[in-house]
Amino acid sequence: MNAKAHTSMRALVSLGVLAGLLAIAGDTRGDSAPTFSELPVGRLSVPSQRTPGAISARESVPGIFVVPPRYGYGGGRRYVSISADARVAAAQKGGDHWDPSRSMPTGCVAQLHRSRLSFGDGDAGDSEWDENLATEVQAYSKTADNPSSGVMAVHSERIVEQGGAVTLESVDAWVDPATRGARLISKASLPLKLLREPAFGMKVYAGRDERPDGKRFVQFVVIRPEGPHMERTSQVWAMRQEGSLAHSSGCSHQRVAIPLDEASGDTATVIATVLLPAPGASAGEARRGSPPPVAPPPTPNVRTPPRAFLGAAGAGPIPAGFKEVELRTRVMHIQVSLSRTAREKEPLVSVSSSWGGREQVDRVIEPEAAPL
Repeated sequence: MNAKAHTSMRALVSLGVLAGLLAIAGDTRGDSAPTFSELPVGRLSVPSQRTPGAISARESVPGIFVVPPRYGYGGGRRYVSISADARVAAAQKGGDHWDPSRSMPTGCVAQLHRSRLSFGDGDAGDSEWDENLATEVQAYSKTADNPSSGVMAVHSERIVEQGGAVTLESVDAWVDPATRGARLISKASLPLKLLREPAFGMKVYAGRDERPDGKRFVQFVVIRPEGPHMERTSQVWAMRQEGSLAHSSGCSHQRVAIPLDEASGDTATVIATVLLPAPGASAGEARRGSPPPVAPPPTPNVRTPPRAFLGAAGAGPIPAGFKEVELRTRVMHIQVSLSRTAREKEPLVSVSSSWGGREQVDRVIEPEAAPL
C-alpha cells in the first residue's frame, strides 16, 4: 500500500471512529428523522424599517425588560440594559452581571437591528434579524457626541416547551434608552420538530419559516441542556459555508436560518462544548455520552502534601466546605444543511455530528454543597 492510500485509509478509519463514538452516545437519526414536508410551518418575525423618534415612558412590552444598570450612568454615557428575563434585569439593576452558572435565561436578545442573508442568486439578500444572541444588550441615549444612538430595535427569542410541543417564540420591540419606554413591533411563533439528539442532552430542531412576502427558510435550532458548570459550556458558535458567523452567549439555543433556494442549498456548522460524564458515572450517564475516558490512577484518601487552593489569602490547602472536582469537556460539531437537485421533489434536510477536538480535563475547587 503506497503512502497516499495509507493516509486515506487512516482518515477513513478516524472518521469511522468519530461516527461510532457519537452513535454509542445515543444519537437518534436515520429513518426516524423527519423530511422537509414533515417539518411544521410557522414564521419568525421580520425587522421594521421605520424608527420612531421617541417612545413614551408609559409604553412597555411584556417580556422585554429595560432597566438602568446600577453603574450605568458614569462617564457621561447614559445607557440601559435590555433583556428578556426578569432575573437578568434584576441582576443588572442590582449592580451584578448575570452569572451563566446559575441557570439559563428564559429568553435571549439580539442588539443589532438587521443582518444580511444571501439567497445565493447574486443579490444582496433581504434584511433579517441578527442571529447573535446574548442574555442582555445595551442601548445608549442619543447625545450631541453620540448622534447615531437613541431608539433601537431589539429582537428576543425564547424556547417554549408545553405538552410535548416545542416552539420558538419571538418578540420584537423598539426601545428608547432616554425614557426606558418600549413599543411592540411584532410577535411570531415557529413550531419546531426534533431532528436529532447528538449526545449529552444536545438537541437539533427545525421548522419551516414561510413569510407573507414569499420568502422561505428552514430555521435550525440547536438546544443545549441545563446542568452544572454551565459557565464552561455557555458559548455556542455557528459558521455558514460562506464564512459568516453567529454566536450565542449564555443562551439555551443557537438558531441558524438557511433560505430555500431552488438551485442549490447551504450548510452551517454549530460548535458547542459539552460536559462529559465523570469516570465511574452511572450506566445511564454513560449511555448518553461516548464511552467514559480512561480514569487516572486512584489518588490516596489522605492528600499529602495538600493540593494548593488559590483564594484571597493565596495558595494553601483546600479549606473546609470545599472540594476538588475533575471536569471533562469536549467540543462537538453539529452540521446542518439544506440542499435540492432538479430531480428531487422537495429539499433534503440533513443533520450530522462529530467531535471537534480532543477531550479537555480541568480540576477545579467548588463548594461541597451544590448551589441553590
